[in-house]
Amino acid sequence: MTENTCVPDETKIAENDPRRKRERGQSLIEYSILLVWTCLAMIAIIHGAGTATKGAWVAANNDLVRANAADH
Repeated sequence: MTENTCVPDETKIAENDPRRKRERGQSLIEYSILLVWTCLAMIAIIHGAGTATKGAWVAANNDLVRANAADH
C-alpha cells in the first residue's frame, strides 16, 4: 500500500500559515486565563488557612493569658 502524498494532512499546519499564529495566541490566552483562575483559587485557600491559623493562635494565647492570671 502506498501513501498518497497529494492529500494534505489537515492535522498539520504549515509554519508560515497565519492560522498557526492565531492558534498559538489563542492557546496563550487560554493558559493565561487558567493561570489567573489558579492564582485566585490559591489566594482564597491561603487566606482561609491564614484565618483558621490565626483563630487557633488567638485561642492558644487566650488560654495562656487565663492560665497566667490564675497563677497570680
